[in-house]
Amino acid sequence: MIRLMIQIDEAVYGIGSINAQQKQVLLSSTVVRWREDASTPARSLCLLCEGASPDAVLAQLADELHGMGHIGWRGELYAVREETRDEPIALIERAAAKFLGLKTVGAHCNGFIVDHQGRPSHLWIGKRASGKATDPGLLDNLVGCGVPWPQTPDEAVIREGWEEAGLPASCMQQALLQNVYQVDRQDAGGQHRQRLYVYDLVLPREVKPQNQDGEVDAYFLLAIQEIVVDLKMARFTADAAITTLDFLQRHALTGTPSPENGLDEVWRRSAGDISTCE
Repeated sequence: MIRLMIQIDEAVYGIGSINAQQKQVLLSSTVVRWREDASTPARSLCLLCEGASPDAVLAQLADELHGMGHIGWRGELYAVREETRDEPIALIERAAAKFLGLKTVGAHCNGFIVDHQGRPSHLWIGKRASGKATDPGLLDNLVGCGVPWPQTPDEAVIREGWEEAGLPASCMQQALLQNVYQVDRQDAGGQHRQRLYVYDLVLPREVKPQNQDGEVDAYFLLAIQEIVVDLKMARFTADAAITTLDFLQRHALTGTPSPENGLDEVWRRSAGDISTCE
């Protein structure tokens, strides 16, 4: 992979990771300028701001990539972060993040009900709308979202809880953060480099999620055995699969992913290079 950098005044920041084909697309830009490191041209590419604000330069780049058909358009801003820091140094259209291999933040919430012994028995699983630009028709968690700037993961889960599942803030505030993963995998649109926040929310049996924004076709209350089958059949989005497998393991509903239970391939396919964050 090729390291993507940005120069702001005299400072240079590492911000992303791209492949050789994406590098050629970026070098063909007519609206922004790049510099290749003469000593390591195959390993790095630097975006030059040349006195302009980084937000403006990145906005021009996103517009151009969209016009060339390389990215869609979401109308949300993502923070651009240096490799080793969480503080944003600029903002960019969300749809450009994966193409440029930027560090992003996601939040997913497992919604579940329990049996008379208090043990999880079923999870609420959504089917993504067929018209969505990414992963149409695949299964997803109760809530699954990217975290736009300046929201926190907690705030994004609460907002999306209403938009995706019709659950009020008073309900979503009961969701508990369980794990944080750093995910790094190659997707069709680029390098998916995301800090994924995993939440759990136990729901009363009488509560039934109802989509509000048209991004979920339907919700299904599925037993654990059904979910395991769907995971093995690759019917979940990759991030939803990670979130669901995390839930199943924490609650001792399945064993650790292994060839014996068939879940090792699900984890490998979905997670890529993954680690837990302290």
